Amino acid sequence: MKGTTGLMEGAAIGRGTAGALAAVFVILIGIPPVHQFVREVRGSGRWRFLSLFRERPTRESLKAFEDGLARDSDLAAKVRAPYQSFLTRALRQGNEKVVVGRNGWLFYRQEVEMVTGPGFLSRKAAPERGTEKDRAKPADPVAAIVDFHRRLRARGIHLVFVPIPVKPFIYPEEVWPGYPVSAGPAWNADRDAFLRRLGEAGVETVDVTDDLWRAKGGADLYLRNDTHWTPRGLGVAADRIAAGVRPCLEGIPREDFAIRREVVTGAGDLRRSLEVRPWAGLVPSQTVEIERILQEGGGGIRGGDDAPVLLLGDSFTNVYSRKELEWGEGAGLGEQLAARLGVRVQVIAIDGGGATAVRETVAARPSALRRKKVVVWACSARDLYDGDVTWEVVPLAEGKP
Repeated sequence: MKGTTGLMEGAAIGRGTAGALAAVFVILIGIPPVHQFVREVRGSGRWRFLSLFRERPTRESLKAFEDGLARDSDLAAKVRAPYQSFLTRALRQGNEKVVVGRNGWLFYRQEVEMVTGPGFLSRKAAPERGTEKDRAKPADPVAAIVDFHRRLRARGIHLVFVPIPVKPFIYPEEVWPGYPVSAGPAWNADRDAFLRRLGEAGVETVDVTDDLWRAKGGADLYLRNDTHWTPRGLGVAADRIAAGVRPCLEGIPREDFAIRREVVTGAGDLRRSLEVRPWAGLVPSQTVEIERILQEGGGGIRGGDDAPVLLLGDSFTNVYSRKELEWGEGAGLGEQLAARLGVRVQVIAIDGGGATAVRETVAARPSALRRKKVVVWACSARDLYDGDVTWEVVPLAEGKP
């Protein structure tokens, strides 16, 4: 009996067949870029490919362009949605950004990796080699935080640093079944060393992780389909932060604010990143009740440069303050602190910019610090681990302006 090799021996593909197969191959690989070209020109009148030549292409810009094409391709998106829906329904599989947990919980993959990965202090200290990111800059978040603390102290302003715990820290059992409650929150290995180094440098740090861990057992503290906390989790954190800030505000008259409760429903940033079909019912929208903090007449209460407290933050601060984030407005961390402290709170919060961008904004607006007693700097703990987040030292003019 002849084997496979014997059966194929002497087989040949005719010139016509080879030409037909090559033509089909060219057509198949040509359809996506042609389709995308027509779509972009019709939509905006521009073809994004030409943007490659506005500046000299580099490895980084080419990689960013490639990632953008993969993310925004219309045909690819139409294929990804049913494929990802199948993976999620049949195998409980996420994608490169999202981990599918138990009981309908979704987690951002990088935050899960922060729990199981190396200590972030050593990770941040390690330089990136072989890319254009090679340059002399402070990678240690402790150095940047301590420097900012010293610059504020020279102005007579007290800094309270708040590393906001991410969802896997508080709900590890929904990622790893059988996680022992006795082990406590699932922080990164460098948590204790990080807090110790800040304390030794005189920085007041309010770590709300244990407060949130103790509050588990009732309503959810984090949104199941989103990276951020629920209004209840936000309230637990606001209580703890306000307790740390209150002693610095003695003698400042208190102001009363009104509370208006509203119900909001959102799809969640993790559901959007998972790219499942919205109507498939795999990741339902979530409904929460927010507490809007208002003036007695009904207006907003955001403070200006004359407010005694400045809050620097990121999307954890904005999530219930900015309507475009789909979870309501007027009920974010700044408003909750104002209600608990009885004073106006000025807010500078940049989604994804809680590490450096907010301090750069303050440096460009010296009037924001002129009457401040306290600066609360609250940013996602993920920024301590994310290799793409830089912790620059940001100069401020010394002394009282």
